[in-house]
Amino acid sequence: LERLRREAPGPGTEVGQREERAALLEALGGLAPDEREALLLRFFHELTLEEVAPRLGTSEPTVRRLLARAQVRLGGHLRSLQP
Repeated sequence: LERLRREAPGPGTEVGQREERAALLEALGGLAPDEREALLLRFFHELTLEEVAPRLGTSEPTVRRLLARAQVRLGGHLRSLQP
C-alpha cells in the first residue's frame, strides 16, 4: 500500500502534465505545416516513412529531412520554455 501511495500521481502531477501538453501544442503550432504533418503522421499515428511519404506527396528522403527539421525546432522551442 505504501508503494502505491508513493507511485500514485499526486494533484501536482496532473497540473504538470497539462502544462507539458500545452507547451507541446504550442511548439507544434510553431512548426511549418509540412513539418508538423510529417511529425504527426510518423509519431502520433505511428506510420512508417513509406506510409508518410505518399500521404505528403513526397519521397522518403524528404520525409526524413522534414522530421529532422521538425525535431530540431520542436526541441529548441521546448527548451526555450524551461525556466
